[in-house]
Amino acid sequence: MKTTERMYVVVAKLTNMIKAISAASKYGGFIQKLKDDGKFVAAGKWSDNSGGMLILRADSLEEAREIAGEDPLIKSGAVLHDVKEWDATFDFEPIEY
Repeated sequence: MKTTERMYVVVAKLTNMIKAISAASKYGGFIQKLKDDGKFVAAGKWSDNSGGMLILRADSLEEAREIAGEDPLIKSGAVLHDVKEWDATFDFEPIEY
């Protein structure tokens, strides 16, 4: 069965490691609040440490941008970011080649 859900992806590019280190202590609390609010889906850094991605649930692109604006890494200026709408599909049937 195919399920599609609109989610939002925050793609971040690290621009200032010193600011990122300073903001890192606040990041756990930010993620916990997203979890408590039912907004958190997933987050992680790129394997080359050049930035990362946050996937969240929101009612609109505007709300997703507001949530991203509260990210300590974004607020500190440690990363440049973009917020994209993502139509995620789950439990899809495999494509035969």
